Amino acid sequence: MIDEIKEQIFTIKRWDNNKIIYNCKAQNILEAVERAVKEEVNLSYADLRSADLHSANLSSADLRSANLSSADLRAADLRAANLRSADLHSADLHYADLRSANLHSANLHYAKGVNPVMMLLAYYHINDKINLELMRYDCANLPEGKKLFAKWKKDDVCPYSEGTFQRVANFEQHKKLWSYGKSKTALQLWLMIKKYNEKKK
Repeated sequence: MIDEIKEQIFTIKRWDNNKIIYNCKAQNILEAVERAVKEEVNLSYADLRSADLHSANLSSADLRSANLSSADLRAADLRAANLRSADLHSADLHYADLRSANLHSANLHYAKGVNPVMMLLAYYHINDKINLELMRYDCANLPEGKKLFAKWKKDDVCPYSEGTFQRVANFEQHKKLWSYGKSKTALQLWLMIKKYNEKKK
């Protein structure tokens, strides 16, 4: 005989003042957080330290300044999630989908499972130097990129206008900064971005 899994009350509080953000009946914290996201609850400053959120659907969640340190976010859907200033210290990000996530000023010290290629699909603070390097990375990952980017600089024709390929990094391009050069690797770019964002805190 299979025992029935009983629901219990899960309460999500702010880490800074202990005020209750959300509570509900659920089988586990993952289900409670997914319900909160589905109901569009603002989870800013949520205390989710060490939470088991493996494979959670957190797409478009508002998790600004949330404490997700040591959380299990393996295979979590974090597309377009707002993680600005969130604490992801030692969080497990193996296979997490971070496309278009806002990671401005997020704490990623000792985060595990970081995929540099995936990390470049999120949004961050960047300066002109990083902007240029990201454009070169885009260019290097586009067939005939050098030719197409030169045409963009001269005639304002988008290099991606044919739609066959898409950009490999999320950022606002500044055409005035463009000059052709050797592309850095995804890892080199990610480390540049990480270092710059740590200074912005």
